[in-house]
Amino acid sequence: MLVNQGKFREDLYYRLCVLQLRLPPLRERGEDILKIANHYIDQYAYTIAQKPPLLSSEAGKLFLKYSWDGNIRELRNICEQLVVLNETGIISDKEVSAILPIDTSKDIEEPLIFKTSISF
Repeated sequence: MLVNQGKFREDLYYRLCVLQLRLPPLRERGEDILKIANHYIDQYAYTIAQKPPLLSSEAGKLFLKYSWDGNIRELRNICEQLVVLNETGIISDKEVSAILPIDTSKDIEEPLIFKTSISF
């Protein structure tokens, strides 16, 4: 701790340290990711006075698969982009994969490699 190392004032630490909460990273929140995403989608659609697009189940699977290193700010920004760019009223997996850097080829290549190695 920085207080023990003399790099942070102890009195200031105890003034600031009123409540300690552990907030798990977004990637550990499971289905909450979809609830939070839908909230931001609704919020941004309201902001630009448009009907909120629906997140397709395939797009939702990509949201759950992604690591969300930027945490909630990254999710919020992605949702805003999806709302602004959406033209159909349904956010597809293609729209999400165009914005999120998800390697979908890995899921396809691994089973093919496994199958071809068995056929020897």
